Order: sequence, then C-alpha cells, then structure tokens
Amino acid sequence: MKRAIFYASRIENGLFKIFATGFDREGFELARMTEFVRKMGAAGVTLSDFTREFKNVDAGLRSKRLGTLVDGKDLYSFPKPTPGRTAQILIHREYLDAYKKEHPDQMEKHGEKH
Repeated sequence: MKRAIFYASRIENGLFKIFATGFDREGFELARMTEFVRKMGAAGVTLSDFTREFKNVDAGLRSKRLGTLVDGKDLYSFPKPTPGRTAQILIHREYLDAYKKEHPDQMEKHGEKH
C-alpha cells in the first residue's frame, strides 16, 4: 500500500508539471499522433494504418485532429496509387524532402514541385 501511494504521488507531481506547461489532453493526443507518423520515417504511414493505430478515438475527432496536423504542416498527406484504390500516405514534416526525392512522380500529380 505504501508503495502504491508513493507511485501515485510521483504520477500526480508529474501531471502537475505537464499541466503547468499548458500541455493539455488535446495537445498530448496531437503529439502522440505526430510522433507515430514521425517514427515511420521517410516511408510514411498509410491512412489505414494510422486509423488502425488510433481506432479507439472517435472517427470524427480523429479526422479533425489529423486535419489540424495537416493544416499546421506538421504532417503531409499524399496519394499513392495501388492496384486497388488510391492510398493516402502520411509523412512527418521532418521527412518531407526525403519523401519528395524518392517519389517525384507523386509530387507532380499532387501539384508539388521538387
């Protein structure tokens, strides 16, 4: 019981530090989504895999958060032709140049110049 109280107090102190910086729940969720895409590197991640990763988030809220990240240019979305329907690939801003270099054909179709 004493150990549980000790760990709970440490968590509580950590939460107060987070909230003191203004990093609220929404900011945390946006950062979590951004970090997921960033970890995928220059290959990016499909929208389908992104959806699977955040399947427990309401679809409307997930879509709004993704829109915020794309509008803020933290993430970029590009179409990628596949044998079936066209996939959407999400790229973190850190890997945008590398992705453009590897996929110049997609950039021209997307209206981007490399």
